[in-house]
Amino acid sequence: LMYPERVRRCVVLDIAPLNYTQAMDKPTNREGYSTREIVQILASLQDSPKMAAAKSSKDVEALIKEKAPAVSPGMLGFLLQNVHRTDEGFHRWKMNVAGIHGQFDTQIADWPFSHQYEGPTLFVRGERSNFITEDGEKAIKAQFPSSALHTVPGAGHWVHAEASQACLEIINGFLVGQDG
Repeated sequence: LMYPERVRRCVVLDIAPLNYTQAMDKPTNREGYSTREIVQILASLQDSPKMAAAKSSKDVEALIKEKAPAVSPGMLGFLLQNVHRTDEGFHRWKMNVAGIHGQFDTQIADWPFSHQYEGPTLFVRGERSNFITEDGEKAIKAQFPSSALHTVPGAGHWVHAEASQACLEIINGFLVGQDG
């Protein structure tokens, strides 16, 4: 939104331009875990001795399951895709977990923008997710007037992890200009 001239097409996954600070504490399609809890689990493992001692991705998987026993295979796969082994032999998250954790309320759960993006935009949501409500659809149309909304059957909020192939096909179609 700050540099619309740099973007030809925009894709947004299962979120509307609203403040989600309170919603991030509610379990939503994550086997009873809230988004905040998932981020806290990742942050707690980041510099832990157990993470440092992990010899394989199976060890990291066991650490995640220890903290989130009911995590789904799709979510677990997504989290494990974000682990890499450093040159020193330690397992770390590829994503900036400290940044996500530290900016969660002010930059991630909140929506600080008020101006429009008029370029083609695709919003993809999971059928079982409650992140894009009727109010969310109104906010999307207000800030992204050239947007389309696509719902992926059977998927929850983490649509890219729960229905990755369907999500990729929808996004690829949009990005090459076949949809929206």
